[in-house]
Formats: sequence, structure tokens, C-alpha cells
Amino acid sequence: MVSRGFGWLWATRYGAIAQWVSPLDSSVYDLHNSATVALHMATAIHQYAREASRVHDIAGLTDADIARATGAAPSTARAWLAGTRNPTGERADRLIELSALVERLQRVMEPSYIPVWLRRPIEVLDDRKPLDLLARGDFRRVARVVSSLEDAPFT
Repeated sequence: MVSRGFGWLWATRYGAIAQWVSPLDSSVYDLHNSATVALHMATAIHQYAREASRVHDIAGLTDADIARATGAAPSTARAWLAGTRNPTGERADRLIELSALVERLQRVMEPSYIPVWLRRPIEVLDDRKPLDLLARGDFRRVARVVSSLEDAPFT
């Protein structure tokens, strides 16, 4: 909280920091802006861990499935699901791709079948498994197959 007059500035990241401020002290406002940016970044990173929980809950994917699709260790995927760690870099990218596919797949099949579909060899993918292709970064190839499922007429 920043007081417009004289007051206290409280910024939290790993605890509370208190500092007496005056309205003309620009360094305090810089500290406040840095804390705000850090908070937004931490929130954005936390959203990645929420995506892991989301694909787990919606599609019933196990920690091993999430690990396989992202190239992470199963213990790392379990930590994402528990909210104690957050994916970064390519693993975060793979997780978001997996989430996008799960979201699309739930429109064309029962959610309980999604893990089966992701684990099975698919003929149009040269009998490769979608989870393995995702781990290699071949999201677009799998997404094209999902698009064909979305476009297929159902009776």
C-alpha cells in the first residue's frame, strides 16, 4: 500500500518491507513499481501450475502423462500439480500446448477418453503417440489431427 502523503510502503515478495515515504520520494515509487511487476510475474507463473491442475482435472491426465508431454520428470509434474513449483521455458510452452489440445479434445470426445487418445498410436501421425509428439515440440502436427476431428461430421 502506498500513501499519497507521508506513510508506509508495504511491498511483498518474500515478506513485508516497510519504509517511511514522502510523496516526492521517487525511489519508493520505483520500489512499488518493481514489486508490482514482480507480483504480476509471480501470478503469471502461478497460472502455469494451474494449467497442470486443469489438464489433470478435466482429462484425468496423470502426473506421468503431464511429465511425458512436457519433457519433465514425474516428480516435477507432481510439484506443479501440488502448486509448489512452476514450469518455465519449453516445459511451460509444452504444458500450454497440452492444455490447448485437451480443451479442444473435450469438444469432440468424452473427457475420460482423452488420456487414451493421447497415449495411443494414431495412424495419421505415422503411428506415433500424441503425448510423445508434444514432448518433441510437434504441437502443430497433433493440432491438425484434432482440427480434422473438430471438422468431422458426427451422426
